[in-house]
Amino acid sequence: MKRIRPNIFCLLVLAAILAGCQAPPPPETASPSPEPAPVQAAPTPAAEYEFDTLPVTKEAIEVFYPQEGYTVKKITPWEEDFLVEYEGRRDETILEWVFGETGRRVKMNGHSDIAGYEIIQAGEVRYTTTGKNGRYHYIPETHRMIVLGDAHGYLERRYEWTPETYEGDGGPDVWWADPSTPLAVGWWYGRGNVSGKYAQLYDARVDVDGLSFTFIPNGDNGDRYRTFFQGNTATPPYFETSFDEDSRCFTIRLYNTALESGDYVPEYTSPLLYSYPEGPHSFPAGSLGRDNHFLTDAQITQDGEDAVVTCTLTEKARRVTVECGDLANQDIPSLRIVFREYVWHMDEP
Repeated sequence: MKRIRPNIFCLLVLAAILAGCQAPPPPETASPSPEPAPVQAAPTPAAEYEFDTLPVTKEAIEVFYPQEGYTVKKITPWEEDFLVEYEGRRDETILEWVFGETGRRVKMNGHSDIAGYEIIQAGEVRYTTTGKNGRYHYIPETHRMIVLGDAHGYLERRYEWTPETYEGDGGPDVWWADPSTPLAVGWWYGRGNVSGKYAQLYDARVDVDGLSFTFIPNGDNGDRYRTFFQGNTATPPYFETSFDEDSRCFTIRLYNTALESGDYVPEYTSPLLYSYPEGPHSFPAGSLGRDNHFLTDAQITQDGEDAVVTCTLTEKARRVTVECGDLANQDIPSLRIVFREYVWHMDEP
């Protein structure tokens, strides 16, 4: 029997055909890249906590503030926190609330002329000013400042940064003084008790609870006319008060204020400038009107460069304050001296 030898060539061809008939491998598919995880923004810190160790201690405060160039004057502990009184780089007084838990520091005063202060509760401070801020003298004010946010600076249940403080009661309290307390308001430009701001008395009269005055520029010459606009035209001329307890005579000295002045008119005029009444100006010396509940016999006289007002206070006039304003968009400053009776719940400590 004849043996059949396989044809090598045919076998190779058959292998190639069979290989071509196999299904091609599936194409490689790129595996989907995982989606990036959402980035959660961290809440912004409300303050820089600069103390090395927590909780903050009185000893740490005594070391920390001098390192920043400040002089610590007083440290008042309150529960876990502290109220720090220190002297700034311009010799101003600064009050700062320091949270013991985190070291958060919050400035508590907007005035540098502080006469006294007290802590009402945690993060709440009341302070009174001296009434003297550089060349400007004003009636002392009492402010109540409250820290916003907790020790981390956040409002409750919210991750929002907040302002540091806000003022309670909508603004400073009206400051009432005993009539014997000297009061002074206005810009102090000259030496001693003399202001460099000249004015003409425009009007003066007795009100139901005090005295009112308004002012316009002095018309004697250009130099005096221009001083009226120094600092702020809404500010009355510098004045001071005094009181003689024996005679109950109350005196108001309006420095550099004339009852009569000339008819000077500036050469330069503009519709943007206020049009003051034409001179010469004159306000009569003598009585300012009928008596009221708090004062009698109000008189005004000229004493050198100053206008001087005197009156006799009744026994009902136990407190006095000062109100400053204007009649014409800060062009005619006004001044009111206001009296009231003694009120026990306002005047008792």
